[in-house]
Amino acid sequence: FGVKQVHFLGFTVDGDGISIPDDRVDIITKVPRPQTLYELQRFLGMVNFYRDFLPNIASCLSKMTSLLGKDCKRKSKKKIVWTDEAIKFFDDCKQSLQNATTLANPKLHAQIVLLTDASNTAVGASLNQRIGSQLAPLSFFSKSLTGPERNYSTYDRELLAIYKAVKHYQHELRGRKVIVMCDHKPLIRGFKADSTFMTPRQVRHFNYISQFVDQIEYVSGDSNEAADCLSRVEVGMIDCKTASWDFVHMAAEQLIDDDIQKAVSGIVSTSLILEEKVIDSGKASLIGDVSLGHFRPVVPFSMRDMIMECYHCLAHAGVKPTTDLIRSRFVWPKMKKEIRNYVRS
Repeated sequence: FGVKQVHFLGFTVDGDGISIPDDRVDIITKVPRPQTLYELQRFLGMVNFYRDFLPNIASCLSKMTSLLGKDCKRKSKKKIVWTDEAIKFFDDCKQSLQNATTLANPKLHAQIVLLTDASNTAVGASLNQRIGSQLAPLSFFSKSLTGPERNYSTYDRELLAIYKAVKHYQHELRGRKVIVMCDHKPLIRGFKADSTFMTPRQVRHFNYISQFVDQIEYVSGDSNEAADCLSRVEVGMIDCKTASWDFVHMAAEQLIDDDIQKAVSGIVSTSLILEEKVIDSGKASLIGDVSLGHFRPVVPFSMRDMIMECYHCLAHAGVKPTTDLIRSRFVWPKMKKEIRNYVRS
């Protein structure tokens, strides 16, 4: 207790975040080139342990793993035939460790931004939190593509990158405000589009993604900075497949909802921090709560069943996942009890 830095289970934890200890980096980078398949397996295991710190490491590891072959036995003493390409990827793995990123300490109410990308051989992603105007990395993910996946179109590979990243980070994303950023513009339209002209696989991927992601935004391939999206009201899930949120209509319903008006006027005490956000080019004002650090519209009684139906039907999740999903986007009095009763019915 009372120390600024702790070495714990192979990691260094301090006020800046989590990093790989220097002595671990030195040990791995000084490992000589493996001569047998068993030695290569040990090296790959050491690198793979720190894969969360290494962007795009899957490309290097997949090339190295190919040296093992399909029928590699445990502790095999079979000699490795090193090619110039294999030596290059071995050196690249070591270089990646030397350039490993320090992962930020998570902040509970920070905006979550998932950056994704795909190549012909692998998909990758970085999980980030927005601190002011900067993105701080929380983790990196990459995975090699299978033979059939490498035959996908660019559109499907980029969609697959988002799907695999969301599936990998589902526990970190659940109940949070999540934005995905990618460098493939057609996916932005696809996320909002009707599923009529989609393939069954695309429908499955978009339906799964929409359980966790609020919106998909475009970011140029050579840019690491995302556009500032905090100044606008965000629609909970852009395409819920069962309803689309008309915030102008919600604002009108708020005006005739007795509970909301009593809370705004102070007749009824509330722990919420209520603010008004101008929408529809100044023609309407939406009442919302900012106590969690972001704007959540207060849902009038007339629209609650529609919202619960939409988010529960996305995956027929249980009480807690459905509550977390809705609570991160909307708020109303006694919502936990109402959602619990709705899900159990």
